[in-house]
Amino acid sequence: MSLHALATVLAIVLGHPHANPELLRYAAEAVERDDSPMFGGQDHELAVAITWAAHESHLVADPKPLSKDARAGASHGVLQQRLVLPLRDQFRAWLATLHKASKMCGGDEAGLRMISSGYCDRASDLVKSRLNEAYFAIELVKPDTP
Repeated sequence: MSLHALATVLAIVLGHPHANPELLRYAAEAVERDDSPMFGGQDHELAVAITWAAHESHLVADPKPLSKDARAGASHGVLQQRLVLPLRDQFRAWLATLHKASKMCGGDEAGLRMISSGYCDRASDLVKSRLNEAYFAIELVKPDTP
């Protein structure tokens, strides 16, 4: 299954059957271009990125500013990042930030805590919950994935 098809199926499994198809394509392309995928490989990295975007923006290209940060103009886009970026660049930038945070904090999960809270050791419950959701979704879609 192509990464783009996987992104589409993951969006449906995560409860977003009307996810923006362009957004899903850009997510798949960002993961495809990642030279060192995290979380055990491209499928899992894509599942984590799609799960994160599902929570941050419901997988719509131009989400309404619902969070305190978004209403204040401090976070933007499908992954609620600090930078205002075109849709095609948002997942690539998120993955690049996550790679840096993971190296700085000593692991993929710690990197997610850093980009979620600004600290390597905070937001553990949020990160574990979203990772469990991502891993459950990928297991449903691709049961043979290690």
